[in-house]
Amino acid sequence: MTRIARVTLHHVAAKAGVSIATVSRALNGLPVAHENQQRVEEAAAELGYVPNEAARSLRSDRTLTLGLVFFQLGPSRGVDLLDALSATVEQGGYSLLISTARGDAKTYELLMRRFLERRVDGLFCSFPHGEANLLARYQAAHVPVLALNYAGAGYHSLPIIRPSFSIETDPGIRQLYELGHRKTAWIDDAEPLSNAAAMGAAWQKSPLTTELIPLPETGGMELVVRDLLAREDRPTVVAGPEHHASAFLAACRIAGVSVPGEFSVLAITNHESERSAIRQDMASTLIDAAMIGRKAGEVMLAWLAGEPPDGAIEVPIFRWNPRATIGPAKG
Repeated sequence: MTRIARVTLHHVAAKAGVSIATVSRALNGLPVAHENQQRVEEAAAELGYVPNEAARSLRSDRTLTLGLVFFQLGPSRGVDLLDALSATVEQGGYSLLISTARGDAKTYELLMRRFLERRVDGLFCSFPHGEANLLARYQAAHVPVLALNYAGAGYHSLPIIRPSFSIETDPGIRQLYELGHRKTAWIDDAEPLSNAAAMGAAWQKSPLTTELIPLPETGGMELVVRDLLAREDRPTVVAGPEHHASAFLAACRIAGVSVPGEFSVLAITNHESERSAIRQDMASTLIDAAMIGRKAGEVMLAWLAGEPPDGAIEVPIFRWNPRATIGPAKG
């Protein structure tokens, strides 16, 4: 048998044919089915799995609770992540306590303090903001803290689970590039942490030049269409959350602007808003935040079992749906 350089919970789970949550429970003395317990023990012995005892013994007075702090929770971000994360850690024997700072950095720090006082065994920080003064206290208490999606100033030292944006992991970027598109515009409202804004900012690292276009206070999408058409260097792809992409598409049709043709239009969707994109035969990139939640739960369970993560873990979370509103770049 080929020897694995460093055997992890992932290897044990694959060998035993069970989930990482089951491996974590079995190796931490939590109740699992007898058959699964035996399979995990046999797989661990065969692979030569050795847990990091120094990490495992940091806290022996566990409460079997984990905390999750959202900077802001809304339908475009967080709900799918929350559902998948909660299911994953519950399978590992933990309960998940949830709070939201409602977009306020000071409230975020307050919630972190309260979770520490409640002696959670680990903390998930979604879009952490603030001065991060409490991280030293978490470290002193040997409570692991894992960032999700994005880490603000002061939190850059945290291991993080974040979506991967690249031409290799997003087939939408690749197809648009192959169709001759080089410049994109992202229409979004004043929600800097929305899926579309986060994705638009990340696309700036791709071969496509990207600009964010705020909604005008007056004139609506008709004004956006006119302003873009008047530019010699106008973007050829216009994207945004489904409701904005739909409004832009409708404004183009009212103005007699061809789509695809003058513009290609792309909606950024979640599982709920994808239904509207399908009805309109509008191209979409569905962002499956549940994949972030599942990965975050697995990483935290492994950390609590003695396998701390190393830096950033990127997760491809896209489903590209090239429908009728995408075509070759004009010219």
